[in-house]
Amino acid sequence: MRASLLDTASYPCPYLSGKTARMEQFIAYTIGPQEHETLLGYGYRHFGTYYFRPACETCSSCVPLRVRVGDVYFHRSWRRLLKKSAGLDLRFNEPPSLQEAYDLYVLHKTRFGDGEQSDILVFRESFFSEHPVSRLLTLRDGKRLVAVAHFDQMPRSLSAVYTYYNDRDYGWVSPGKLCIIHLIQLAKLTNRMYLHLGYYVHENPFMHYKAGYTPFEYSPRGGEWSREKKPLAELSFVPGETLLR
Repeated sequence: MRASLLDTASYPCPYLSGKTARMEQFIAYTIGPQEHETLLGYGYRHFGTYYFRPACETCSSCVPLRVRVGDVYFHRSWRRLLKKSAGLDLRFNEPPSLQEAYDLYVLHKTRFGDGEQSDILVFRESFFSEHPVSRLLTLRDGKRLVAVAHFDQMPRSLSAVYTYYNDRDYGWVSPGKLCIIHLIQLAKLTNRMYLHLGYYVHENPFMHYKAGYTPFEYSPRGGEWSREKKPLAELSFVPGETLLR
């Protein structure tokens, strides 16, 4: 891997209002699937070539979660959802046009009501730049784009990077949940052990859905994973030493 370690950055927390986040960050110029998977195991995430990991001094609320797909409980409600959504067209690695994807992303972001401004160039760098592990899933209703799920494909696992969707017109099929269910099925079909779900932040209601994919494993410290049953509010993550020098 060739990478440039960036200065640790502080800015308004994207997950908890009123708090300041401190992020360890770097740019990866070249990286292989196994190296990427190792980084995920230590709590790193990425958008395109930009990698980051929380390094907040007074907060440890961003907790990496993953599900062992062979053990995940496939709820009866999931089976009903798959049946209800059978008329949607599921495709892998057939990218929509950049403008079509961006329009859906902007629509999706309005649900958070945080006034965050979007930029199509930043969007392209985050989700449509070349990366050896990047894949995507799309759901369409005829020609209409319903959902896009960006995910990573590695030797032992998949990782959900970001999903955006039209829940105004298609809330009846819970498109966000539906995409995760399809990724769980893909991981099983391709004999992968895990689906990484990114960070769980208990104080952020938009992230509560992640704890519904059970049984999950969480990372209490970079490089360590546990299935210990603890109250969700008590989960915490300590990044430990950086992997880059």
